[in-house]
Amino acid sequence: MNINNIIYNQQQTETNLNYDYRKDFGIFLTSDIDIIDDIISIINLSDNNILNKKFLEPSCGDGILIISILVINNALVQNNCDT
Repeated sequence: MNINNIIYNQQQTETNLNYDYRKDFGIFLTSDIDIIDDIISIINLSDNNILNKKFLEPSCGDGILIISILVINNALVQNNCDT
């Protein structure tokens, strides 16, 4: 399953949950990949110590943030192995 499918599924979940229910239980779903990219840009993921970093992602959705971080991590590891 690719990230676009995951985002679509989370958008469907967000649409199906009543606004008051989400508000009452503090459910905040980040389905917008631009927001995810903004969050990731704040975190320095381009250094070689990414494996020594800790991430807390209290996801109640499909984990788009952590999946995006893992995709970036995988690309960095691949680049390090190729060099």
